[in-house]
Amino acid sequence: MWRGCHLHTLSLAGTSFDSVPESPPAFAATLRTLSIAQSSSLSSVKMLPRFARLRSLRVHWLPSEAVAAELSRTLPNLESLRNLSLHSVQLCPLRSQRMRALW
Repeated sequence: MWRGCHLHTLSLAGTSFDSVPESPPAFAATLRTLSIAQSSSLSSVKMLPRFARLRSLRVHWLPSEAVAAELSRTLPNLESLRNLSLHSVQLCPLRSQRMRALW
């Protein structure tokens, strides 16, 4: 289903990557913008490092503290990330200067 897909923008609202049959999905190399909203799945956050060209991440309301904690640990490792938008998300303190500059 995803083979040969050159996806640049993806929005996940109330869903996750749990239903994507491939790990990582074929579009992982081309995805540049990702929006995650109302997701309580760790797979949405754990998949982030696989998106090598991800430049923009928008996150809106993560209802799970475990997911927010995982996002806090993952963000500093996203080297290609240039834009970060967080709404109604409680993160652990962002110690990295780079992350504070994005946020």
